[in-house]
Amino acid sequence: MDDAPDPRLAPLRHDGHLLPGHGPLLRAAPGAPTRARKALARLWAQGVLVRLGAGLYVPLAHWCALAPWDRYTLACAGYALLHPTARFTGTAAAHLHGLPLAQTPPEIRLRSPAPGHRARRPLAASAFSDLADTRGRRLPAPPAVRWTWNGVQAPADDGGELRRRRLASGGPEGEAPPPGPLPPVTVEAALSDGTLLGPVTVDALPTVQLALGSGPVFREAVVPLDGLRRRLPGPSAAWAERHADRLPTRAARERFERAWGFSDPRAESAGESLSRALIHELGFAAPHLQRTVFGRDGRAIGRTDFWWEEVDVVGEFDGIGKYDVDLHASAAERRQAITREKEREVALRRVCRDVARWTWADLREPAGLEAELVRAGVPRRS
Repeated sequence: MDDAPDPRLAPLRHDGHLLPGHGPLLRAAPGAPTRARKALARLWAQGVLVRLGAGLYVPLAHWCALAPWDRYTLACAGYALLHPTARFTGTAAAHLHGLPLAQTPPEIRLRSPAPGHRARRPLAASAFSDLADTRGRRLPAPPAVRWTWNGVQAPADDGGELRRRRLASGGPEGEAPPPGPLPPVTVEAALSDGTLLGPVTVDALPTVQLALGSGPVFREAVVPLDGLRRRLPGPSAAWAERHADRLPTRAARERFERAWGFSDPRAESAGESLSRALIHELGFAAPHLQRTVFGRDGRAIGRTDFWWEEVDVVGEFDGIGKYDVDLHASAAERRQAITREKEREVALRRVCRDVARWTWADLREPAGLEAELVRAGVPRRS
């Protein structure tokens, strides 16, 4: 990514007319003269900026260079900057908490203030001006905003204080009302490189756990639950035990119990979690996770994502990371990373019967994953 500041923004920065502390988000500072806002609007009209809301912009080159998940974070932070009382829920809250997801959400989910209030609209009326330079590519549009009533909320945990007060005052234990919903929390939105974008208000993690874990798509529920188990193994297990009965229907509770029971902290990425869920859905035997493989000389070759002991087959999910040129300092470093990966596979094949490999494309179209596992001889569940 080209981080060189646009010279057309230099006068606004020099004069202190831009709001600081929000990364690449551009907005006139409080008290800035009208000409500062007009200058930003003029740069948008010239195709230099992307509009994320009324008076809120980001440089077009920066927007296009960001990874999809960082563009989503930036859009959420921009909306929160313009609407400080907004409360992010569902996949938006999970993303802002830093939990992995099966895919970058197509919408920003906001909690409606009351049941029955539902709406959807673009983040900005016109994100790109007619003069925006496409350079022969399709410009990545900002996500839409959707308000939805989410009745799933974890209860506030008072540690039994309410019950103790009732008993101390001589009241019967059964009269204590159920605890109210857990209030939202504020977290700092940040890009993958650590750039801080400002505070956002989100559902608390126990509420996110319930909402996503009880979702209708098993594979999409497993991914954030794996990440939550990995980050907070003790607290997340306690929340699941205490809060599952807060789900409104038996079907929701059963979905949550299935996904939570299947979740595993040893899955180290969204791709591994999604792979694991799809392997299960496709009917294959459950693999061992993160097994260290040793060469014939006794030296460790490395940890494998998956291993089927009964057929001595290794499974490897190839994420974009080691092949992504932006994650390496130079083309030479990228070539070295690819060479190391190929040498690792050769070493694995010397000590294992076969190595099955798949990519994000195979997870988006699971028939590809299924064909690769069948080719390698991975058994189905009996």
